[in-house]
Amino acid sequence: MYRGHQGRVYSVAWSPNGRWIASGGEDKTVRVWDALNGEARLIYQGHTAWIRRGLAWSPDSYEIASGAWDRTVHVWEAMTGKRRLIYRGHQGIVCCVAWSPDGRAIASGGGEPDRTVQVWDASTGELLTMIDGHSESVHSVTWSPDSRFVASAGLGEEVFHWDEETKLSPSQPNRISAIGWSPDDRYIAAAGSDTTVKVWEVAAMQEVEEEAVEWTQGWEDEYFP
Repeated sequence: MYRGHQGRVYSVAWSPNGRWIASGGEDKTVRVWDALNGEARLIYQGHTAWIRRGLAWSPDSYEIASGAWDRTVHVWEAMTGKRRLIYRGHQGIVCCVAWSPDGRAIASGGGEPDRTVQVWDASTGELLTMIDGHSESVHSVTWSPDSRFVASAGLGEEVFHWDEETKLSPSQPNRISAIGWSPDDRYIAAAGSDTTVKVWEVAAMQEVEEEAVEWTQGWEDEYFP
């Protein structure tokens, strides 16, 4: 058990090399822990607001991208805390971040009133593309394994696969809390507030499977203010 945060912990990410765990939360800090012995390696204190869902490791486990409710994404060295850049492209809170598998780009999703997915160069912070299509806050972004595409989802009851801005509509209205791309690049899965996980086949853009999951009643009010 890891202890140290001075408030609720909202985000956690395991380094690709399996050596470190990063956590972020209500106390505006990101903490890096040794996954083997639980010792705190570093506390990053660069943000001025909560880190909610915005944590992503670089593929080489060297850097962390942290997005916060201060409307910024910081990129910094995981072992030293040295900040390399701050991305300031969002006009609202930053709800989520994802680092591309090839290490070249970072995607970040914005809350109200922003509601955009922004893809930017991980080395320079230069905006590469801005995707404006969500009707409400973007709460989850994920990359395809080949780093060619991004999928995003959020409170607006829609899932987007951003190649030709294809909208994957859930079979019934629900808020999307998380989204993931299968390692074989064939499927996208989304978890929703209607107690279901829905899976789409990417090539056919067709829902192929649905499984019910048990979630605690009333979680929407707490986690979707």
